[in-house]
Amino acid sequence: MFGGSVAVAVYVAIQTQSSRMPSHISGHILASLFLLSIFLVAWVISLLNKIGVQNRFIKKYCGNIDPDQKEQEEEWFNEAARDIYNIENHKNS
Repeated sequence: MFGGSVAVAVYVAIQTQSSRMPSHISGHILASLFLLSIFLVAWVISLLNKIGVQNRFIKKYCGNIDPDQKEQEEEWFNEAARDIYNIENHKNS
């Protein structure tokens, strides 16, 4: 979200200064900012995963999962995936 707002701000600034800068250079700047925003989002997500946000999410919405119960966990996720698949197929038919 932050990277997108920076990209929009830079895009507006470039458009107001377009008479000074060739368009291909401004396009390269926008592309670089877009890629930078993607990498920033990926970096933030990886940091959140390292501190255990994902585990807290699973515990909150799936209950406390014992590490020894991997089969039960897989069964729950497979069941949820089947339900989502069935709902999507019902919508498309």
